[in-house]
Amino acid sequence: MTVMNWNEPTNVEGGIFEKIEVSAPVTVTSSIEANEITIHKTGTLIVQGKVNAPFIRVSGILNIEDTLETEQLTIDSDAELIVNGDAITASIHNKGRLQTEGGLRSDKFDSAGVVVARGPINAEHFKSTGSLQLDNDLTAQETEIIVSEVSNIRYLNGGEVHVKAEREMLLFKDEESRLAVREIDGSLVTLENVVAELVRGDNVTIKNNCTIKSVEYTESYDYDESSDVHEFAKIKR
Repeated sequence: MTVMNWNEPTNVEGGIFEKIEVSAPVTVTSSIEANEITIHKTGTLIVQGKVNAPFIRVSGILNIEDTLETEQLTIDSDAELIVNGDAITASIHNKGRLQTEGGLRSDKFDSAGVVVARGPINAEHFKSTGSLQLDNDLTAQETEIIVSEVSNIRYLNGGEVHVKAEREMLLFKDEESRLAVREIDGSLVTLENVVAELVRGDNVTIKNNCTIKSVEYTESYDYDESSDVHEFAKIKR
């Protein structure tokens, strides 16, 4: 298999490669497979097909018009990855901008950047300290979200769900840094700086700066009176 180093603007056909390095604007007109893909800061790679590569690092721009399958995905600061189909990966480390139009599945998801997702996200471990704009469901066994700016999730489901505020960012602007969620459902749920219609869990803790219409719990709840909760209800499920 060949090693490709695309350092000049070009249009090429896809195929199977050992390694791909991109440091210029490049369009690939069909699907590609490689062991490793690296997009340097000066590189822009548009793939008019699928991408299958165990190791991908994006420091520039990568736009995939179909699906993505990878093991280890790294998106550096000021970099951008757009996937127009579904994405499957073992681990994601995002410091830039990740945009997915289809569903996304990852064992470990760690983001300090921006995530924009049109389809559902499924993960074993999900952590975000950046911005989230999720139009669909986020489902994870363990979820940790540190809110540093306004974020939105349609539905948040999982086992342990922890949402808290970024302390250094919130000294004077709590109202500007909240997570808005239509519905949260988990076993152990701890929330701070959350706006939600419904929160459901076995053990629920509502900390400061939350606005919640309804809290449903099966075992226990704890409530910070600085938050606004319209009603609590004990349920069975």
